[in-house]
Amino acid sequence: MSRHIVKNVFCMMATNAAIYRPTDPPFKSPFGLPAFTPNVYVSKFTRIIGGTSAVPYSYPWIVRITNCDANNCNVCGGTLLPPDLDNNSQKTSSDLVVTAAHCVVTDSNVLVQPSQIILKFGNHRDDLVEAHEYYVKARRIVTIQGFDRQTLLDDIAIIQLAKTVTFNKFINAIRLPSKDYPSNPALCVAAGWGSYFED
Repeated sequence: MSRHIVKNVFCMMATNAAIYRPTDPPFKSPFGLPAFTPNVYVSKFTRIIGGTSAVPYSYPWIVRITNCDANNCNVCGGTLLPPDLDNNSQKTSSDLVVTAAHCVVTDSNVLVQPSQIILKFGNHRDDLVEAHEYYVKARRIVTIQGFDRQTLLDDIAIIQLAKTVTFNKFINAIRLPSKDYPSNPALCVAAGWGSYFED
């Protein structure tokens, strides 16, 4: 089930990007539609390689997650979720992020301490300090009980933030898909701070 949830979250990003037209009426909720129209790069590969630079701030729900211990730091991506996981919420801030469990579990299958996690919102280029960046610490991390780092089964985690993040045109929650959609998506978007080229 967790793989289905992750797939839907990222496929919903593609759905929002692909169907948005400036003349469309906005969603009733304050989230789910980027202020900056994204470009969608279609890859011939079945793995996540290649790509192109995104239009700045066109994926306002993307979160950079840094997990540091005494020896090193690991970086992952996450997605800012709507408040109370409700697309119709009238709230203008959220404190929930979804990510992969392997980003918050050690090699020995131990959940990292929330104090090790820093989340960065409103960031386009990680090599620059941007005026819209907003940093928040984690309060709590939850994974599915069956997660195993070796098999990556149930590779999903929810991070509750130490404080809520207020939405603006640079930081916004994703719009969650309905229960049945997309049941078999043909197009999904993966967004992050990776390389354009295969090593």
